[in-house]
Amino acid sequence: MINSNDLPQQIDSNTKKNDWLVIGAGAIGLLWYSKLHQSNYTPTLLYRGNDLVNALNVIEEDSNINTFPLKKIKLENISDNKRLFNRALFCTKSFDLVNAYHGSNHLLTQDAHILCLCNGMGIQQQLASVLRKEQKLFVGTTSEGVLKTDQNTIQKMGKGDTYFGSLSNKKRDVFPPTPFHQFYAPDIQEKLLSKLAINAAINPLTALFHVNNGRLLSTPYQRLLEACCAEIDTVIEKTHLTNHSCKNMVKKVALATQNNKSSMLQDVTHGRQTEILDISGHLLNIAKSIRLDLPIQNILLKALTGKINKEKAKKWLLDNY
Repeated sequence: MINSNDLPQQIDSNTKKNDWLVIGAGAIGLLWYSKLHQSNYTPTLLYRGNDLVNALNVIEEDSNINTFPLKKIKLENISDNKRLFNRALFCTKSFDLVNAYHGSNHLLTQDAHILCLCNGMGIQQQLASVLRKEQKLFVGTTSEGVLKTDQNTIQKMGKGDTYFGSLSNKKRDVFPPTPFHQFYAPDIQEKLLSKLAINAAINPLTALFHVNNGRLLSTPYQRLLEACCAEIDTVIEKTHLTNHSCKNMVKKVALATQNNKSSMLQDVTHGRQTEILDISGHLLNIAKSIRLDLPIQNILLKALTGKINKEKAKKWLLDNY
């Protein structure tokens, strides 16, 4: 139980409620854009690529469709915008995060509150190192399931948990700004590590074998998944980074999202860059620092970065596990 006297002080900005800038028009960015609208905010979406229409469609889990007005700025036209935002939510791929900040920083106030929702770890610290002195960073993780079905439509695929917190070691830091203060987690580093463990087990395997999450729980992948989790658990046990077992967390998530395609599988399917370096790569770096070998993660990383043949990697993994 957290004592209210020990909680960080929440900042209540004097700015208007419509000052949120959401960066990234992927499934997660559009999901949180719609959530801000549902919380009576008027966010602005910063996006790149193909033009978006002026409405966002959200297919709910009960198949009802909610439509939200889409206020947007295209990255290619960013110089035309004169407005400043003091709250920004970055929902980009991990490898795009720092560049996205540099590309939009002139839209942010000197003391902006910056939130990021990215897979993987390590990139959050890189972002923290380039912020302006008075800007405040809150890092987050979410297990909300959502699928982008076209440029202006997303489909909710299952509820999940969301957490935000500060990487600062100061005892009395600040809550994330409203409405994200409700997701405050004092142990955000552990939350990020738990999500990293889950992603390192599910995402690369589904991406390599082209299967939905739930397929990993059955033959011929079940033993491989269990071995992958056991491998990750050796890192967790050696470093005490989290108290949670990877095996238990992964089975729970794979079952709850059994019909879902992982974000990494979707990236591979569409020929996009994956976040494997910030997921398996980060885990391998932790293991290397404590002189642990992670053969499964090593094979997955090499296969999904094109350093070894994918078919040979699949055969080796199934033959050995």
